[in-house]
Amino acid sequence: LLAAGKPVTAAELDRAIESWLARHSRRAVDFDAAGALNKLLRLGFTERDGDRWRPGPRLSPAAVSSPSTAEAAVTRPLQ
Repeated sequence: LLAAGKPVTAAELDRAIESWLARHSRRAVDFDAAGALNKLLRLGFTERDGDRWRPGPRLSPAAVSSPSTAEAAVTRPLQ
């Protein structure tokens, strides 16, 4: 989502992730972007507007640049 620079659909993200994984692992991978995005939404890492997804508040430049903030977000238990 950060690399896209604009809101993207789950299908667009799915294709981009599968392409990246294929290039870096030399294996075909069927990535479930929709499932991952919904989990990340619950954690505050993504936001949704209709069928478009974008980084959420926990992926803001301030949160990403602060290791303690980023670590706290990642280690927070699921609700």
